[in-house]
Amino acid sequence: MLERPLLAGRGKRTWVPQTTRDPRTPHRGHSASPGVRSRVWDEDACPTRQGRQLRSRVGKAAWPVWGLFRKFLVLAVGFAFCLPAGAWGPEGHRIIGELAAKLLTPAARSRVAVILEPGNTLASVSNWADDVRQERPETAPWHYIDIPIRKPSLNMARDCPKRDCVIAKIEDFQQILQDSSGTTQSQREALMFLTHFIEDLHQPLHCSDNKDRGGNDVAVEFLGVPTNLHSLWDSGLVARMGPEDQLLQSLSRELTRSAVARLSGGSVRDWAEESHRIAQSIVYGRLPSARSASKESAIRLGEAYERAADPVIRLQLERAAARLAKTLNTLLPK
Repeated sequence: MLERPLLAGRGKRTWVPQTTRDPRTPHRGHSASPGVRSRVWDEDACPTRQGRQLRSRVGKAAWPVWGLFRKFLVLAVGFAFCLPAGAWGPEGHRIIGELAAKLLTPAARSRVAVILEPGNTLASVSNWADDVRQERPETAPWHYIDIPIRKPSLNMARDCPKRDCVIAKIEDFQQILQDSSGTTQSQREALMFLTHFIEDLHQPLHCSDNKDRGGNDVAVEFLGVPTNLHSLWDSGLVARMGPEDQLLQSLSRELTRSAVARLSGGSVRDWAEESHRIAQSIVYGRLPSARSASKESAIRLGEAYERAADPVIRLQLERAAARLAKTLNTLLPK
């Protein structure tokens, strides 16, 4: 990979950006088909101004002449401007799925195994809802809810008038999963969507918006690497917390019985408002600039911002796991 890595601090892992695209891409109206997670560079889909400028400078007409150099140039320079933006990224979703699976009752664990069929687990299907976005574009808005950052709380009539947001879909799939008369396929899809959406709900920028597409339009430079605020919270910060297996073990040790009981309370709407408050106080609140969004210049972020964000991210991953497990333990037949 040719991206410029972050300098790893003590106990920190180097962050290598990926090319995951957000369900909000390319713009709020979703007139174009939303992207699916992919490691293939999509030269026409880069949502950032810098990426589009790079492509226009080289010129599409000249692409055949560039040959292999085209791929080298785009990957080496442009890749830094189109970074991951699906909630938590694959790593975060898998971690939550693994943690939740350990908290299931024997009855719920058995039922999950039957619904998902042999070889599948909550962790292995936790990114499925992202993988199917391209062929099922109607699901794109299901991943988030735009609670205005300056509003104190959720208003479903204002924030989800068509009932096509993450809160409404969690409620819908809870009903489907609870209905034992449903088909095997409907139950399986309900479980996979529900797993992913509860995880998404705990990424603060999937429950808030500052007229910036959930932070996608907020250019930031994190320890010298250009990205955007949404991408940073999806996977950039998580990736620097250490190897996936070590982070999983660390979080698992913290999820004691008393911690799970404390973290798993509240309703789906309570969880969304909690994520929204985190976006207000930490995600946007700790930005060094009074201007929280800028399309002209990147906001520089460093270790001080990371120190404020890390404990919040750990807590949100643990909350998501505890709440996903409690939801499944409650819904699935005993």
